[in-house]
Amino acid sequence: MYRYGQCRNIGQSGSPTISISPSSATLTNATPTASLSAIGSAGALRWSTGETASVISVSASGTYSVTITSPGGCTASASVPIAGADLTLTLTLPQANFASSGSSANFLVDVFEVGDFLLRRAMSPSPSRHLLAIVSPLSIR
Repeated sequence: MYRYGQCRNIGQSGSPTISISPSSATLTNATPTASLSAIGSAGALRWSTGETASVISVSASGTYSVTITSPGGCTASASVPIAGADLTLTLTLPQANFASSGSSANFLVDVFEVGDFLLRRAMSPSPSRHLLAIVSPLSIR
């Protein structure tokens, strides 16, 4: 007996199926985007991004999911993790002129990822290292 709100599989062989290819990806400087393909049975697709195409391109790390809804109202979902590669920041200031001691300088560096970053001052007799913890980055969207 069919109840309102339940999915129907009339003339179909079971619930819809869906998967995402590739099953994971890592974004790097060389490949800053990943193409995700939804593979499955017939139905309407909706990605966690709101897109409805079978193939989407992503450029931010995170977990992406897709849901398929069959003509009978049944749904299936799949998700895939997209990782961001560890980035190495090299800051070169060829015009900078610093006194050897007793002076200070301020720098503004925009960081858009949460995590710990190691700052190293190499242009001194005794290089120093400082840990910078980013807990709430600015959004670049």
